[in-house]
Amino acid sequence: MDSYYDMEKINFSNDFTVISNISIIGNSNGTIFDYRNNIKGILSFYFESDNTRVTIENIIFINFYEYHKEFDDRIQMIYIQSELEKFYFTFNNCTFQNNYNRLINIKMKCHKSSHLEPAILLNECNFM
Repeated sequence: MDSYYDMEKINFSNDFTVISNISIIGNSNGTIFDYRNNIKGILSFYFESDNTRVTIENIIFINFYEYHKEFDDRIQMIYIQSELEKFYFTFNNCTFQNNYNRLINIKMKCHKSSHLEPAILLNECNFM
C-alpha cells in the first residue's frame, strides 16, 4: 500500500458490498487518506452476509470536509449499513485528524442480541 492517498481524486464514494471478510491495512507507520477538505472518497460498506468482518488498520484519516448547513447533513466519511444480526467492523490503530464533520454513520437493525462481541470496535485509535 502507498503511504499517501489523495481522496479528492477518487469518485464521490467507494461502495463495498460485504459478502466476505474485507481488510484495508495501511503501512505499519500509517497510511494517509487525505480528503483535502472535500467529500470525495467516502467509504460505504453494505453488509449482506452474516458473520462477516471489515477491518481497517493503520490508516490516518485527515481533512474530511467541514460541515456547512446548506449541504446535506447526512454526509459522513464512513457509512456502515447492515440488516443482519452478526456483522463486525473494527478500526485498529487508526488516527482521525482535522476532520470537522460526521466521521461514521451506522444504520443497522438489531432485533435481538445474538452475540456478545461488539459490532463496531475502535482499538487504539487516536482522535485529534
